[in-house]
Amino acid sequence: MNKVVKNFLFVSVLLFGLLAPTVLAQGDADPEELSKKFMGILESQAYEYTWHYEPGVEPGFYEGQAPHGAILRTFVNDIAYDAIQHGMTELPEGSILSKQNFTPEKVLAATTIMVKIDGYNPDGGDWFWAKVQPDGTIDAAGTPAGCIGCHGAKKANDWLF
Repeated sequence: MNKVVKNFLFVSVLLFGLLAPTVLAQGDADPEELSKKFMGILESQAYEYTWHYEPGVEPGFYEGQAPHGAILRTFVNDIAYDAIQHGMTELPEGSILSKQNFTPEKVLAATTIMVKIDGYNPDGGDWFWAKVQPDGTIDAAGTPAGCIGCHGAKKANDWLF
């Protein structure tokens, strides 16, 4: 990766880490608008090409299950990756996980994201969840009951499967 791209990614991650908590702390942040902003951050960082596959998960496409999809790909940003690699049991603020949900024909059906934001959702591990269709339609955002209900089974593992 060339120096310009690395610098851009560093600045993007830094700005995300600084701005996201500020936006959310204002209390008037609309979950759908935040979902769009977070997806914009992922896309601006070309996350499919610059982020890591989730440690401990098969790189590339792997078999999925409901509610996500028949085939999945999971990416994590540097913050999450470094924490997982160092054995942290709770991911730090600014951690982002992005799961691409595909049909059996490998057609993208949705992207689901988890963003760790200190103080955002204490009853849900401070995770912000979103499910976004390929056309940008938001199916779920913020603290969806379905996400919290399912991931709650892994509360002791920072809500992560």
